[in-house]
Amino acid sequence: MSRPRASHACRECRRKKLRCDLVKPSCTRCASSGSPCVYNGGSSGSRDFQFVQTTFHGSLGQSSGAASIASTEEVALSTARLRTLEEKLENLTAQVQALQGRNSAPSSVPASSEPPTDVANDIMKRVRTTESAASVEAMRESGAGHLLVQPGGRLRYVSRGHWAAMCEEAGEIEMLLRGQTRNDLPDAQKQTLPSSYGAVAAAPPAWDKAQRVPSKFRQPSPLHTLQIPDRSRADALFDAYISGFHPVVPLTHIPTLQRDYELVWDLHLSGGAPSGIQTMPLILAAFYAGAVVYHHPSLQNTRPDTDIERVATETRHEAISALHIANFPRVPTVAGLAAYLILQGMWMRDEEPLATSGDFGVAVRVAQMLGLHKDPSRFKTTVAPIQAEIQRRVWWHVFHCDVLVAVASGLPPLIERNSWDTMMVSDLYEDRFGTMEGLQHDEESRARYLQGANVPDASPLASPLGIWLQGKFQDALLVRKLLDKAFHEDQMTIQDMVSARNDLQLLRRQLRSRSQLIPIDGSDNTYENNPQFNMWAKVLLTTLGDKNWWFLHTPLLHRSITQAWQSLIPNLQLYCCAFLEQYIILCCAQDFIRFHWSWPGNHQPLHALMLVLKEVERNPAGAEVEISCTVIDQTMALCAPEGGITASGNGAMMQRPLTDGGAEAWDLIRRLRARVWTKIGRDPDVVLTRDDVESIVAQKLQAFKASGGILDLRTPLPNDMTGQFEQHAALSTTSPQTGTSFFASPLPGAAVDPCQFDHYTFGLGGGRPTPNINWEDWDQVFNAGYD
Repeated sequence: MSRPRASHACRECRRKKLRCDLVKPSCTRCASSGSPCVYNGGSSGSRDFQFVQTTFHGSLGQSSGAASIASTEEVALSTARLRTLEEKLENLTAQVQALQGRNSAPSSVPASSEPPTDVANDIMKRVRTTESAASVEAMRESGAGHLLVQPGGRLRYVSRGHWAAMCEEAGEIEMLLRGQTRNDLPDAQKQTLPSSYGAVAAAPPAWDKAQRVPSKFRQPSPLHTLQIPDRSRADALFDAYISGFHPVVPLTHIPTLQRDYELVWDLHLSGGAPSGIQTMPLILAAFYAGAVVYHHPSLQNTRPDTDIERVATETRHEAISALHIANFPRVPTVAGLAAYLILQGMWMRDEEPLATSGDFGVAVRVAQMLGLHKDPSRFKTTVAPIQAEIQRRVWWHVFHCDVLVAVASGLPPLIERNSWDTMMVSDLYEDRFGTMEGLQHDEESRARYLQGANVPDASPLASPLGIWLQGKFQDALLVRKLLDKAFHEDQMTIQDMVSARNDLQLLRRQLRSRSQLIPIDGSDNTYENNPQFNMWAKVLLTTLGDKNWWFLHTPLLHRSITQAWQSLIPNLQLYCCAFLEQYIILCCAQDFIRFHWSWPGNHQPLHALMLVLKEVERNPAGAEVEISCTVIDQTMALCAPEGGITASGNGAMMQRPLTDGGAEAWDLIRRLRARVWTKIGRDPDVVLTRDDVESIVAQKLQAFKASGGILDLRTPLPNDMTGQFEQHAALSTTSPQTGTSFFASPLPGAAVDPCQFDHYTFGLGGGRPTPNINWEDWDQVFNAGYD
């Protein structure tokens, strides 16, 4: 028989069967409820407590019996000594409680990244239990869940559906979360983790008793063991991150990050360790991003090192080590998540979506752990305006990546549209975050956004970076809406297609309006407002407006609807040609060199290429064939030998390696082009050179600058067509006029049968013609990814 364990809890907590924190003379629960707190008398006799410090040695690959305790140090403390320590702790706790009672202001997330001392952490752990008990009712009323703020900028969120929330005790939830995220991994585990585990792999099972150490007894490891480049090289990499990466993917607040960056060097000069800098993984990830920006061949004269590939590899290894030391993702921070997104997203490839889908799955879950899917204004805990804006930026980027991976892989998105309510990011200059005029501007902008106005007003407070960023996320929202239609279990109807077409037309107009708000010159010459970035943002916003029309192609091409809807296809073909024209400008323009790591590095026009090729094959006598063939030849001229469209500059081509089946995808596109060109009487071996395309792009960009930001495209785009197809079902079967492709005019007196479309839905039911697909080609592509 096992002896019952003696309970040291107070009588009130034992009666309610609740956890007692054993604070004397009154525990936290009794103090908050006003109940008398009485402890039972201690056991008779004097006992000595022995504290054992254990050091682990051995490899994880060894058997459980091989691991042993290297040294054991026993410290005996008498009962009198323990009573003295308890009295000191009680006095100190009472002082903190008195100070806490005077200060009734809500807690806030500190803007600084330095945590308090260990003693204060241990005391505040008990004090905040009382403070957080009042948040139970607010959590129940708002439905937002519970957000725990920990030292060092650590956040932990749980929803009302969390199992621990059933006890309806916020103090219990916080004690649980703090216990689960107290410290880092033991040194022995970190030293023996092989590189093949990656940045987020879980540790092997603790088979040996020596490895089974509760988290509350683990000691954190400092970050001073990390190796950083010398000051001159680090400055070059950090500046490249600010000018080349941050404007495209802003995941932080540059003025705040610069202060932390300078603090690293101040500590380095003084001989200190940057263990208190929670943004250290983000700073190292910024070095890696800067090295990738410098990877462009035309930047070789400004490289911080002759072997930039080695610098990039080393900085990435150090950044991953910093995430390991910070115990990411088990103990996440917003800065740690931002670092993880940089490291995993720099080499994301549209042709290889499954290579990054698992990484972004981790990012989605960590973002939810941090509570980023709920707007900071919904929580009782006050979040500083700068920190709140950083959280919104990180969440919207996670959402954007989820949409990109879903489109590239053809798989449903991970984030449910109704599971988050984070507000749109601000378009302010970053030095205006948190100011009175900035807060007023954001309040007015978000009020217009909630009313449906997605185009901001011209304001001197709005930066080109902020205007572009909102437009990018606006595009992601629409694509997410289209994906819902595509993956919904119900069949897609005519009404769905009409709604999607209207949404695409509205987005196109809104993005072009945003583009007009960005000045082409950029007088400030900062990372948020400079001529190169402003021109790049203007071109990309108009490009995004023509990017998503491929979505309407598959239901139209592979389902027999009516002749009315079939005439929509040439317009989709022209939109895709316009997208390819603008995409080529993004790839070849010398002014956009610092952003080529993203476009075309991350993004490839696979859907547009496939749509245009299939339409040329389907209708070789169409009016759009000539412009389609020209655009495709120009696009394929930028393909590297191993596959994929690559950037160029000053006669050099940026490398874009494909390792997980991406090259086979481009082999499929080349075979399709050769087959189509042969079918229409063209020689598939006659191709343009990269120099030819670069000269064409240079002329277009020169005209773009001279016109004040208006692109002169060769592709004739159709006019707005809202309403024509809802009203007319029968259209002329004659081909559109040569030059510009419009919707054909309806026949006079054509009547619409309201039941005509009932039998022509876009689902996968029987009685529909199957798509013209060469499944052998697809099998080769898919099998290549698993070889």
